[in-house]
Amino acid sequence: MRPDALRVVEAVRDVVPRAVDELIPLAVRAEIGKGACLTATRIGVEALRYFGVECRPLATKTIATNARWIEWAKSGAPERGESMPDDCWSVVVGVAETPGRGLDAHVVVEVNRMLLLDLDARQLARVERGIVVPETLLLPLVDDEARGRWSSATLDDGGNVTYVALRSVPTNYRNAADWRRAQSGAGRAIRELRDRLAVNA
Repeated sequence: MRPDALRVVEAVRDVVPRAVDELIPLAVRAEIGKGACLTATRIGVEALRYFGVECRPLATKTIATNARWIEWAKSGAPERGESMPDDCWSVVVGVAETPGRGLDAHVVVEVNRMLLLDLDARQLARVERGIVVPETLLLPLVDDEARGRWSSATLDDGGNVTYVALRSVPTNYRNAADWRRAQSGAGRAIRELRDRLAVNA
């Protein structure tokens, strides 16, 4: 990726979560128990495209786990049919595609066909359960025949987060309120990015 494009991406990682918070405050998200990946992704895509960075929304199946879950899985216990211990925790989004009734997925940004940018990674965090996920993640996007398109990272606490792109994705999530409301936030984010990037040029 061009150095100037990477500079835009890093600025977007800083600005977009604040723009999302203005539209859907964290307290509201906590109360209703939902993330804001549609809003964050649309604002991110609009902002990146404004600055000439190639990108598109990418719907994924995503799992974030704590370190104890990783140990349990590596031990072979799942294959032996052993019950998961109480201290093993995971957060899973995208278990099943549901055409016509929305989409069970975590929507992120694919950048330049080579990077995965999650602008609402914090929705996966469960700090009290040992799943410590940063606010945003920027990861290499791998493409192989067996798994399709995917990305993975080890978390600071020893856990893991893995994204696998859905092979067949309905687009009706674009009718969701979170996707539509993002348009107003995108304008504000782009103005802030213009000022920031001009100063840092």
